[in-house]
Amino acid sequence: MARIDLFRAGLALPDPPALPAPTMATPPKDHDIRRGLIDLRGAIAFDDRPILSIDDARAEIRARMSEYLAMPDPGYILLVALPPGSGKTTEAVRQAEFEADIGGKRILFAGGRHNMWDDIRNASTLSPAAFQQFWYHWQPHQQGDPETGQGQTCRYARQFKTWVDRGHRGIDFCKQPRVCGWDYIKNACPYHLQAQQPQPIVFVQHAHIALGHKLIERSAIVIGDESPLDAFLHAWCIAPRDIVPPDLADYGPEARPNVDLIELTQTLRALVNQTPPHDPDTKKPLPAWEGTALLEQLGGAQRVADICADHGITAEDRAYVPQLWGPDQADQVPCWYLDHLIPLLAAEAREALAEREYITRVRVNQDGVTLLLRRPHQTLPPHVIWMDATANPYLYRDIFGRDVKVVAPRVQMSGTVHQVYARLNNKDRLVGGASSKKPKRVDRAAERALIKQQVAQIVRHGKYQNPAVVTFKAIVDDDFGAFPRAHFGGLRGTNRLQACDALIVIGTPQASLTALRDQAAMLLPKRMLPFDLTWSDRTLAYGGHAYGYDVSGFWHDKTLQALLEDTREAELVQAAHRVRPLFRPVDVWLLTNVPLNDLPPDRLLSITDLFEAPKGVDPYEWPKVLDLVEAAGGEGIDAEQLQQKLNLADRTAERWFAALCAYPGITVERRSTGRGPHRRICVKRFSAELPPRGYK
Repeated sequence: MARIDLFRAGLALPDPPALPAPTMATPPKDHDIRRGLIDLRGAIAFDDRPILSIDDARAEIRARMSEYLAMPDPGYILLVALPPGSGKTTEAVRQAEFEADIGGKRILFAGGRHNMWDDIRNASTLSPAAFQQFWYHWQPHQQGDPETGQGQTCRYARQFKTWVDRGHRGIDFCKQPRVCGWDYIKNACPYHLQAQQPQPIVFVQHAHIALGHKLIERSAIVIGDESPLDAFLHAWCIAPRDIVPPDLADYGPEARPNVDLIELTQTLRALVNQTPPHDPDTKKPLPAWEGTALLEQLGGAQRVADICADHGITAEDRAYVPQLWGPDQADQVPCWYLDHLIPLLAAEAREALAEREYITRVRVNQDGVTLLLRRPHQTLPPHVIWMDATANPYLYRDIFGRDVKVVAPRVQMSGTVHQVYARLNNKDRLVGGASSKKPKRVDRAAERALIKQQVAQIVRHGKYQNPAVVTFKAIVDDDFGAFPRAHFGGLRGTNRLQACDALIVIGTPQASLTALRDQAAMLLPKRMLPFDLTWSDRTLAYGGHAYGYDVSGFWHDKTLQALLEDTREAELVQAAHRVRPLFRPVDVWLLTNVPLNDLPPDRLLSITDLFEAPKGVDPYEWPKVLDLVEAAGGEGIDAEQLQQKLNLADRTAERWFAALCAYPGITVERRSTGRGPHRRICVKRFSAELPPRGYK
């Protein structure tokens, strides 16, 4: 009976299935753990800022920078947020050269990587000789590398780094008579003599803004490029062997050994080998000793407060320099961290005694004692310009402690952005690992197989010859090794993909809850009120479309949300611009449902739209149906063959064959079987590809 019913269904000529444009109708639910598109017609206001050409956008930021630098004391940082690849660095370089030439000003130009020097040199309009007169690339303490052409600036670079990593000031290593001494520093040291270079523009690293630089006080302008956040955050892990310092009297003539403080460090060392307490909810061991559990192990909050109040370490101790008998002795210098530990423990003890919840910045696990510290920015000149394509003003206010004004013109793109919104494609589902909330049990191999089907569909119908892929590091080589590729977290600044004819960005990068919480704790060192860790949804609109999506985040805490977006939305935007869609007519495919304000999609597609599957048909299986028709050629395929070859249930076969009969490019013929009534046959009857590229 089932086959008779199937046969009768094949005789019926169904109406063509409705295939509405993806932005004009709300699609059905697209995943069992997410909602579909949300109709926002009448509920949102579109961005009405004019869309400028890249030349007009550059002219705008030039005018704003000139206006800003003309103010004697603006009182704020100027944040320039043009898309990646739009020429921000070029404009910053030219502005620096203008101010140095016409205004005679000293300028620090800060970057996040030393190889940015090549970008600066390429962006300059000066002749090679003039460039050398205007620019100097500040070199770090290094032994020198003949292969890269970097010269030696420090004959004891390794020992110097060890000394600094152990908590001591760098100059206190250099000035020791048995290392270098003051005469060598002033007259012969290649590193320190760099301060005498005559060039008015000095290229330094972000770390120099956080740790200090010889030329900051002599500079009239600081210009920064790319996010400096990492330079200011310092998670310092004290190794177990360094937790208990020698007798505190060894640190200075005025110090009095504090027996209680020494005992406290001994307890910290003992906790390294002890399993932390269990989480009351999950019943699993916590990753570290921290908070009230740590204070209890140290004798209670009151005892910790008393020890910190009478620690016996004076300002002279902090300035005291352990004497070295030679540079190699830096390997045996005790780690000096107590002047950081004591304030952190004192603050936590104070909050515990007041019976308030608080942020923890001291943790102990098998790796040692970790202190979450913030490097304060040095005293900067009145004028600070920072270039960051995906800048978050809220973070910059926290970093520099100044008001921030943003110039962010909208720029016309030559490329086309396609966004397949139907799946989050987060790291948990594709790779595994920590996330902000516990995921459901998933078959990650199956999830990745579906992603590869999407990529194959995109490449096939786009007829791309050199497509690139950006996704998670753990899968980019194994699953997409045949493509030019990059991974989240390692793509900013790269130009390796700019010649590709398409880019497919797979997944939604996101830092773990622990990492975000620690970043926030370091960014705001004086805050003790815990961050709001509520993980909730908020409907965000896709730019240019009257639809939105519910996006999860820390919407009740501005700091956590800003840090989340810096690793999620900002990373997606940075990835998309690796193929330079501002200037090239290249396709960018976003396989994530997160709406991006800085990258509105030209086309918004569901999985069904991507595979051009009729309604009611599994979109991932639909290409197999079309392949059967293609392979059958003029013989065509009937309903029974479709059912047998794809192993379909009766009703599924009925529905799929009916959809095939109505599909564009398919001709339905009635042919005699030699016995009984005629049967319907689906035949491909056109020369173009099947199916047509409707999403282009």
